[in-house]
Amino acid sequence: MKDEGRGGNGNHHEIFYNIFPKLETDAKVFTIESCSRKSTDFTGTDFANYVHAKFYEITQTEKLNDVLVRSEDSCRIDLLRLGAQFQPNIQSPYFEGKYRGQTKGLREMAKELKVPVHPSIWLAELRNLLSQHPAFQNVS
Repeated sequence: MKDEGRGGNGNHHEIFYNIFPKLETDAKVFTIESCSRKSTDFTGTDFANYVHAKFYEITQTEKLNDVLVRSEDSCRIDLLRLGAQFQPNIQSPYFEGKYRGQTKGLREMAKELKVPVHPSIWLAELRNLLSQHPAFQNVS
């Protein structure tokens, strides 16, 4: 027997976002922007907190307590429906193939020039950082 208070496939996703379509649109934008960032710290909890805050903003109601309007588990499912993929960040800041080892050489050069370098700097960023050092400026 189907629960009439739920969506046709047994969950609250459709009903919640049908009632609040602006929230669904904003949640999609938030997800795309968050997943597009270079950092990998976007989580289902972040999404749940965003939906919670946005819900109260859209409905212009006052929070009664700290219980989320959508559980973290529901929000993780929402993220999957929105196309988010949960994968570990497997990219390494060190290049493979024909560029292998260049980062280490540039890192040693930066150390000799006393240029502070973040441990996970990308090769292109390291090149740019070193190119701005006075040792690499043309002198007339």
